[in-house]
Amino acid sequence: MLGRKPSAIVQCQAYDDRALVDRKVFQMKEIVAKLLTCTCLVAGLGAVSVQATGDRGTDSEAQEMVKKAVSLIKSAGPEKAYKAFTEHPDGAFKDRDLYVFVYNFAGECLAQGANPKMVGKNLIDMKDVDGNAFIKGMVDLVKASGKGWYGPYKFNNPNSQGYELKKSYCERGAGDSMVCTGTGARQASCRLIYAASC
Repeated sequence: MLGRKPSAIVQCQAYDDRALVDRKVFQMKEIVAKLLTCTCLVAGLGAVSVQATGDRGTDSEAQEMVKKAVSLIKSAGPEKAYKAFTEHPDGAFKDRDLYVFVYNFAGECLAQGANPKMVGKNLIDMKDVDGNAFIKGMVDLVKASGKGWYGPYKFNNPNSQGYELKKSYCERGAGDSMVCTGTGARQASCRLIYAASC
């Protein structure tokens, strides 16, 4: 009997040491994740506007807005829907930083909830500061898959005059068009960097 007690104590001690090591490793991963997030925000994005989380729409809210927009196009017709997306009467299709934009596959802007001056312009070759033709990229995604997320890309924030890392959820609209809503992509991008480094 005496021979078994020390064995049990050693096993418990080894278990406790393993749990301690696991906690320390977890804490270190949290610290590294925070450091990488800060590095991503400071070094990777240049002049980026930082807003409180409550000022931004979520990915699921962006997807829901696109689904409602596609539904309106089907029920009211493209012309009425595009007007609602651009002018958003009674706050329709505008929620914090979320708004709807629509392009045909040639790159012509059909509706734009943040900047109505873009409607009617062909922006297929518009590029972000890194040379990424993001409208063309969204069109290619919708042509190939019918719907999905595109990004990240850097988009000029007219409120801050800085660049913001964004991604957009898009679905096929009427005919050869796409209906999209963008969200901030900074946190998701930093998490991907962290995950890739582990």
